[in-house]
Amino acid sequence: MNFKKMFSFRSGYKILLVDDISSSLARIKNMLENESLKVISAYPLDITNILSKERPHLLLLNAGINRKPGLEVINLIRKRYPELPIILVFSVCKCLSSEIVRKIGIRDFLYEPFDRNAVLSKIQCVLMREEGGNENN
Repeated sequence: MNFKKMFSFRSGYKILLVDDISSSLARIKNMLENESLKVISAYPLDITNILSKERPHLLLLNAGINRKPGLEVINLIRKRYPELPIILVFSVCKCLSSEIVRKIGIRDFLYEPFDRNAVLSKIQCVLMREEGGNENN
């Protein structure tokens, strides 16, 4: 099956991957780069600096980051960049209530092990929703 025909991303999309372990999201990074997306990797402590310089279209955030609790990072991002879509990445299945999800403004979730089709489909859906709602993209 040729996946290139299943997923079509507009050129110029930038995705920021944030994790405290550089190898943890490497598989997703490779998937996205194979789709000709620009991928920027960062550690949690560098996130505000990178967000101000790069202005990504989407943030993929590892929910189990060690140095800054995930919710603290999300709250910081929401204050400065309220429109930035965020997809949380979990190494294990976690149950979050819909109330918590609404409050923190998460667009979607990914769970390891990563399925290529699920990852690309979720990312494509979030980017398309954001593009439809933001005429400035």
